[in-house]
Amino acid sequence: MSDAQANPATIERERGERFDVIVAALTAVATSASFILAILTPPKGGPFCTAGCVEYPYTDANQCVLRQGRIIMDAHGRRMGQRR
Repeated sequence: MSDAQANPATIERERGERFDVIVAALTAVATSASFILAILTPPKGGPFCTAGCVEYPYTDANQCVLRQGRIIMDAHGRRMGQRR
């Protein structure tokens, strides 16, 4: 019998190491997917924008933000205003 078969602690350690490798690989895949999506997302303004651009001073940038994001930003702005 090998040491791994005879010692339950070694078996548990090997399972943990296998789990660590799987989690690391999945994290790498998720990170790569995020980078690819970020690179492929077309810009809404600036020199690389080709269509439907928001021009400086970006007064129409609010149209690019989701409704929920606007609610959160408005609430945060009101809260910040009350602090002063």
